[in-house]
Amino acid sequence: KITEEEAIARIADPFRDFMLSQVRGKDLQLFADIAQANAEKPDRKLAAPLPAPPKVANAPEEKIDMRILIPAFMISELRRGFEIGFLIVLPFLIIDMIVATLVMSMGMMMMPPSVISLPFKILFFILIDGWNILVSGLVRSFY
Repeated sequence: KITEEEAIARIADPFRDFMLSQVRGKDLQLFADIAQANAEKPDRKLAAPLPAPPKVANAPEEKIDMRILIPAFMISELRRGFEIGFLIVLPFLIIDMIVATLVMSMGMMMMPPSVISLPFKILFFILIDGWNILVSGLVRSFY
């Protein structure tokens, strides 16, 4: 058995490598700037002063602190998730708009367009093999 400290030390490097391969440089720089601004505040009451983070653009990967890397990774993944969500919703939104236009042009004001568009959405998802595309896109989003 190993202690918690040993386990964290063993997993830190592979986890750091994975996060560095997935994170955007712009997000790393944002959190490095935030950490730099917080380290320079004179009113901070810390037991030990925080070391100033290096500029990310020219820093070796081993020098990027985990307090910068973890939030940058989270923001990068959130951004990627919103992009994937938008790309999934967009075709269904187009189907909704087309069906709503057709229903209104036929004069069926009392018929909710979602009643008609739902079968078309399901059919569209099945015809394009949606689950396969969705899962392969998620897996391929990791480098």
